[in-house]
Amino acid sequence: MDYLIDKKINRLATGVAENYPVKCLLNEHLSRSDSGFDMHYALELGILLEGGMTRYYRQWETECRAGDVWLCGPWEPHGYKVLEVPCRALILVVWPGFLSKAGGECDLFAPFRAAPAERPRMPDAKKTEVLNIARKLAEVIAAPDKYAELWLANKTVELLLLLLENWQTGPAAAPRLGNEDYSLITRILETAFRHNNFISVEEIAAAAGMNRNLFSRKFREVMGIGFPDFMLRHRLNGAASDLTATSMSIDEIALKWGFTDKSHLHHRFQELYNCTPGNYRRLPNAK
Repeated sequence: MDYLIDKKINRLATGVAENYPVKCLLNEHLSRSDSGFDMHYALELGILLEGGMTRYYRQWETECRAGDVWLCGPWEPHGYKVLEVPCRALILVVWPGFLSKAGGECDLFAPFRAAPAERPRMPDAKKTEVLNIARKLAEVIAAPDKYAELWLANKTVELLLLLLENWQTGPAAAPRLGNEDYSLITRILETAFRHNNFISVEEIAAAAGMNRNLFSRKFREVMGIGFPDFMLRHRLNGAASDLTATSMSIDEIALKWGFTDKSHLHHRFQELYNCTPGNYRRLPNAK
């Protein structure tokens, strides 16, 4: 599954924060060979403007055409492969804590918590409205003014409300989280990213001033995965970066990122990237 391969994996460097909660990007693909893989703390809401692409998650995939919308939760592995060119997509990158305040009584985070296959899809009858919103956002980022941030925030909420009102599955029951929860987890992530080796839940919980059970619950509520799984992905991401950016041997990379040996890295790397470290290093689009 080499569509889950790209040379860069984002971590916290998404350009959003509490005081700048929404960022908008316009991506254009002119080759059917374009593909990518990403993971980041920020939420992602994408709109396909033109062309076609397949969006991939770990256990699910879906095909998108003009007017379709996709979602990615915190630190959720996701990828894409272009099907039809020219392919243009508008991406909203959203600070998770923003949704806890912007939705009021409406749980705007619910679609991101759902499993990928259960998330809301935009009905055909709403796609013209979605494309109009996307065109407005494209205008905003092309010529930003003093109202740009407000436009981005309001149109993000509008898109999520369109998704929610047509969601047949309905939001999963889950506790509402406050902005302080996301701020706490961000500080934990920044601490974790300074480590290459295994960190126990007990160690990171103590650093956060919480007991193990409370920390584990909060972390899973925000990130959608447990802390051990998160740390494994972080270490594998670091190994992947070194495979493409350095001439270190795979044995050296394995030890640097806290794996017992080359075989251990090989096994865990293949679980996430669906290829071996050696094959990843040789892929043209991993250079």
